[in-house]
Amino acid sequence: MALEEYSPKALRIIMNARGLNAGDIAKRTGGRVGRTTVRNVMIGERPTAQEKTLEAIARALYVSRDELRGDDYRTGALPN
Repeated sequence: MALEEYSPKALRIIMNARGLNAGDIAKRTGGRVGRTTVRNVMIGERPTAQEKTLEAIARALYVSRDELRGDDYRTGALPN
């Protein structure tokens, strides 16, 4: 399985903007991703995640995987 880089900060910003938590996202993935996995991705437990995991989270948030990479968030162009 391929691994992909992502930005935990970008994920947290998107989730906070929508008022969602890890449990909400897990439910929206239809059981493809568990709450603990979403939480681990959210806190940056690992610098990469499986493509299928990021795809499911992105779909649950109605964003692209590119938005989860969050280049704007990494450079500080957007607020915390």
